[in-house]
Amino acid sequence: MYPSPFAYHRPAGVAEAIALLRAANGDARCLAGGQSLIPAMKFRLSQPGQLVDLSGIAALRGISLAQGQVSIGAMSTHREVESSPVLAAQLPYLARVAGHIADPQVRNRGTIGGSLANADPAADYPASLLALGGTVEVEGPDGPREIAADDWALSLMSTALAEGEIVTRIRFPLPVPGQGAAYVKVPHPASRFAVVGIAAVLVLDAQGVCTGARIASTGIGETARRAPATEALLVGEAVDADRIARAAARFAAEVEVMDDGLLGEQAKRQLGRMTLRKALREAAARAMAATTNPRPA
Repeated sequence: MYPSPFAYHRPAGVAEAIALLRAANGDARCLAGGQSLIPAMKFRLSQPGQLVDLSGIAALRGISLAQGQVSIGAMSTHREVESSPVLAAQLPYLARVAGHIADPQVRNRGTIGGSLANADPAADYPASLLALGGTVEVEGPDGPREIAADDWALSLMSTALAEGEIVTRIRFPLPVPGQGAAYVKVPHPASRFAVVGIAAVLVLDAQGVCTGARIASTGIGETARRAPATEALLVGEAVDADRIARAAARFAAEVEVMDDGLLGEQAKRQLGRMTLRKALREAAARAMAATTNPRPA
């Protein structure tokens, strides 16, 4: 199919893009990577009257260290995240996540900001944003503002991004000593979206006792969500095989499951339990290595 007619704009700066969105009175969509929007437009599931292409805005690109955090421009592609020397040295976890998104064609076009703004319930970045405690920077008619990871996703494909705002950058704190992170997903064989995906970040002391935990899932519910009861079960205890098994069982009980036609509720809970066990084992191993080796994991 072909999309319905639309006007096309390619602004050179953020202010120009915001002005175009404001003038459109809600009848415009931003084009970031286009890997979700263009197919939706071709099937006429989305029919914006105007398309604002953000690819010409240089300020929305680039990955750097800024004020003790990793700062990623919203228009940075998955491939740029995957291959970034800054992330390889400071936050290799995120590079690993990007490297398992879809296929090379999608990774070369899709962007981190576009993925977070689209908020697909099976996307990879939203769970990682939560697990890492990131911050989304946005800008709109009322100026710039910051949105914490826990406040970003609202419901199915709905975020805290207001009308007329665009995502400009995403910031992630640097790993602390003893921190290990892992993202494990069961990918759909066609789309490579997560049927179930678990992002686990653990902080362990030299004795292997957990001093911090952030667990987030994707593909299971209507949006990425943390698992606070599971996190609480881990903190203050040694992360051994028994504790991991108990945490996985707690997660399977607390997670909210959305019926997506792929798996039944019990099957998704079971798959989530198994996936979390693997993610916790990997995160704990990296965390223990980080207690003696300062290189981020």
